Amino acid sequence: MTDLTTHPPTQLTRRGRVVLACGVVAAVLCGSAGARAVLDPPTIPTQTVVVERGQSLWSIAEATTQGDVREQVRTIRNLNSIDGSTLFPGQALLVPVSQ
Repeated sequence: MTDLTTHPPTQLTRRGRVVLACGVVAAVLCGSAGARAVLDPPTIPTQTVVVERGQSLWSIAEATTQGDVREQVRTIRNLNSIDGSTLFPGQALLVPVSQ
């Protein structure tokens, strides 16, 4: 036979409601920031560089900036959604134009 006893509805404590609200706000903020990053085109002038055999992110950044090479590497990674440092010959990269 099935148990037909009713259980009281589950209730969150005040702390639970605060944690839940913070989680919802964080999810909304992260989601809208990510969507904005995908929808907005880069606001800096770029050029396309095709990777040649033996080139690295560092060598490309060094050849395309007069400023901080580390910052150029970061920018190239961000523009091209590169997590690591592996490049392949023939790969096209967006690179900021040095001004």
